[in-house]
Amino acid sequence: SLQVKALSVAEAQACFPLSTAAVRREVVEQLGRADPAERADVIAFLSERQHLDSPSREIDEALIRLDAPVQGGFTRLVQARGGSAWLAVGDGAQLVGDVARRSPLQLRELLQHPDTEVRTTICQILGNLERSDANALRLLSAALQDQDATVRRRAAGALRSQRDARAAWALARQLFREEEGQTADAMRDTIRRLPERDTVRYLTKLSRQKKTADRQAAALALGVVEA
Repeated sequence: SLQVKALSVAEAQACFPLSTAAVRREVVEQLGRADPAERADVIAFLSERQHLDSPSREIDEALIRLDAPVQGGFTRLVQARGGSAWLAVGDGAQLVGDVARRSPLQLRELLQHPDTEVRTTICQILGNLERSDANALRLLSAALQDQDATVRRRAAGALRSQRDARAAWALARQLFREEEGQTADAMRDTIRRLPERDTVRYLTKLSRQKKTADRQAAALALGVVEA
């Protein structure tokens, strides 16, 4: 890349409109590594440029690294960088893995992506987190309801990796209405591998809910645990 001297936010604001595309990319890369003290100013500046100019994948990536993506930014970046293949290896895997560890809810947008492979890859990344995270569990629980059975199976597998009994309600509810055989088997396997005592406790609470479907789902899942 070009060697551009380190710029303050004010200097970047002044030079940006007059810079070449190559210089802009270097400036954006610098700003994406801004000190915490300048973080708010950098986010405001980059967000403004993204709205004023044609959407830039470099700005999308910088804002993602700053945990402040603009709407649609993650989807644009993935499309520009090559889709699911970029997410699976190299820079994409590192970027999304870092986001998953810091702020999993940022990945919600990619779980709505039209490419099934992108959605399954995000489920796998969330499942690979070293520690259980409530927001990651929330996203994976939602992915259990994906229209594609492959994504639902991958979400069940990711929840199995997390081994967090808080997933028991979502697994029980989806298992109760799951029609695809392999996917139902994956959900049963995950339920069996969750910590038994806490899983039974959560499912017992579900069995006391007012909705008949919830009580039936809890009974089905408790039968899986006790089998």
